[in-house]
Amino acid sequence: MSRWFGLPVLASAHGQKVDDLIIYVHLMMFVLLLGWGAFYVIALMKYRKSRSPKADYVGVTSHTSSYLEAVVAVIEAVLLVGLSIPFWMAHVNAAPKQEENPLEVRIVAQQFAWNIHYPGADGKFGRAAVNFVNEQDNPLG
Repeated sequence: MSRWFGLPVLASAHGQKVDDLIIYVHLMMFVLLLGWGAFYVIALMKYRKSRSPKADYVGVTSHTSSYLEAVVAVIEAVLLVGLSIPFWMAHVNAAPKQEENPLEVRIVAQQFAWNIHYPGADGKFGRAAVNFVNEQDNPLG
């Protein structure tokens, strides 16, 4: 279904769930667009000047619009509670498992570059000093 909407090739294991959520939200927005467009056309035809030259100050007496708003709110709640929050809890909020001997690196941000300093074979960083900084060969000193 993702290829019908022009979404890119999946690059992760949970990419299909993200694509599904995007598709559901866009389909709901398309249904809302059709509904509001139909309402607009009906209102233009029903309340045109030639059909009702005198203004009606009573207004709408049915509760149809309230029911439609409630349906839209329920659908949005289902998208949020039923799809988005479980996905977030399963894939984004889960902490990665700690390794016994993790690799520690130092990362220094610079405009248009990330400078990464790796430890040596013994797992310790070498000495760094400002007077060793060379933008071409040794940006971290």
